[in-house]
Amino acid sequence: MKTTVERLFTEQVEAAMTEIKFSDAKNQINGASGRNYTKVNQLLLISAQSENKYESNEWLSKEQAANLNLEVKKGKGTMLFNTNIKVDLENTYTDRETGEIKPYKIKSYNYYYVFNLDQLEQIEKIEEKKGA
Repeated sequence: MKTTVERLFTEQVEAAMTEIKFSDAKNQINGASGRNYTKVNQLLLISAQSENKYESNEWLSKEQAANLNLEVKKGKGTMLFNTNIKVDLENTYTDRETGEIKPYKIKSYNYYYVFNLDQLEQIEKIEEKKGA
């Protein structure tokens, strides 16, 4: 029951968020891909940026940061959400309008954490530490 309520709530929030327009100056972007985050995640990141007084609007996962030789220097990550739609080929239904047999689509929800560039710092190379 709880999962169904959470799913319905999330779907309603996502639908409502499609009507909200964010100014380009506030767009939160992924620092590795350069892509804008989706509406719900935009709202979460704008809130985190404002609350923590981050100057940057760029965010990275720990893995993306590590690939850029960066590490988290302070603070916790901001939790974001995504959905995946998987086609279930084993379960089908008949479309009432067309009579066509179609596979069910299963929507799953996942979460992950990102860090603002202001939370990250360059990892010192081992050679630099030895020479110091």
